[in-house]
Amino acid sequence: MHFPSVKEVFVRPDFRYLIIGGLSFVLDFALLALLHEYNGIPAGFAAGMAFAGSALFNYTLQKAFSFGSRGAHGRALPRYLALLTGNLLFTSLVVEGAVLLGFPWAVGKIIATSIVTVGNFFLYKIWVFASAAPDGDLARS
Repeated sequence: MHFPSVKEVFVRPDFRYLIIGGLSFVLDFALLALLHEYNGIPAGFAAGMAFAGSALFNYTLQKAFSFGSRGAHGRALPRYLALLTGNLLFTSLVVEGAVLLGFPWAVGKIIATSIVTVGNFFLYKIWVFASAAPDGDLARS
């Protein structure tokens, strides 16, 4: 049985994607705590600021580190923002649905985050950070 080396694991885009995603979550959480708990900024506004900061961090590192995209920001950034908007709407609907069904909001958040995490990996790879490809290729859509 072959166990991959640390180097073999670290060069995999899926592993790097999960690491950056985890760091983005930690940054989002830490910024929210810093802004709200320690600086008295209202929770809703602080959450929005923290989310925006972590999204910028996530975009920058996913583009360069996880997917090695050298494509123009003019192509990738609008796609990232469109996906981010869709993720936000989807997450809100799933969390609200969980609550309406009698589950704690955290159950909805975990379900939504799990689905978004898996889906985003593939969408980042084939659409958001994909290199320009010949006509007809899925990556060019």
